[in-house]
Amino acid sequence: MNATAIVETLGKNGIAVKQAEIESKVESFMKNFRVDEKTASTAVLNTYAKNAGIEIKKSSSKTRATVIELEKMKEGTWVDMILKIIKLFDQKKNNIVQKGVAGDETGSVIFTVWSTANVPIIEEGQTINFKNVVCNPYNGNPQISVNKSSELVVSNEKINYVPEKKTITGVVTKIAPGSGLIKRCPVCEASLYKGTCKQHGTVEGIYDLRLILTFDDGRKESKIVAGRELTEKITGMTLDTALAMAADALDHSIVREAQTNMFVGKYISTVVLDMKSTYLNACEITPMGE
Repeated sequence: MNATAIVETLGKNGIAVKQAEIESKVESFMKNFRVDEKTASTAVLNTYAKNAGIEIKKSSSKTRATVIELEKMKEGTWVDMILKIIKLFDQKKNNIVQKGVAGDETGSVIFTVWSTANVPIIEEGQTINFKNVVCNPYNGNPQISVNKSSELVVSNEKINYVPEKKTITGVVTKIAPGSGLIKRCPVCEASLYKGTCKQHGTVEGIYDLRLILTFDDGRKESKIVAGRELTEKITGMTLDTALAMAADALDHSIVREAQTNMFVGKYISTVVLDMKSTYLNACEITPMGE
């Protein structure tokens, strides 16, 4: 449905609106929620109808989602997929509930659960039946969007996903925010933002140690994420040591500053899990000097 059709549909229901206004709202919706034009147009139409207190009958020619594997995914299609949740990202945007990586035997994909979706919270390691989700590649990476038309159902099906590992080399340009001493939610282990977990609200956090290297391999910039065990190994700084440093300085940022002095400007070789994201989980990090 294009802008002209929306104007005509609204006009038939007694709502007068200019086409330029519809076009602007559709474009804004596509940009903010990263969905295709069809999804954005439907959302805009429904918003006008809801605000006017009217109900617009849906067309009987609705496209049904097709059950596929990841390798057969095509842009702009509505699909059903059974995927294993591999990784959940820390999420701070208000219009996104969850974002992460899911996969099956044929590959992996980034998924985004938008705030408009009425679906349950999912966890790493679960196998989920993604129903009626839309395929929208972003920045060259495969991605699926979970919106108000979608369903997420826990499945008992076993998915034998084995992430591909790759070795990359490059220079560390910065230690990204979120490095050093952080606090995690005691329930879901997500990192806290100003003492708040997106899923569980204000909680008493548990300290953890993390390193996020902004990394340039000569072609593009990525972020290499090292968990506590690997961070302790390559820095020689344990969590207890980091806590003692912060207590002496009365400032947690001293830990990130120490990491900056260790790595920025240095070349490293790292083995990462290829998860189709700018955030790459490191399995190994080896310093290579200046």
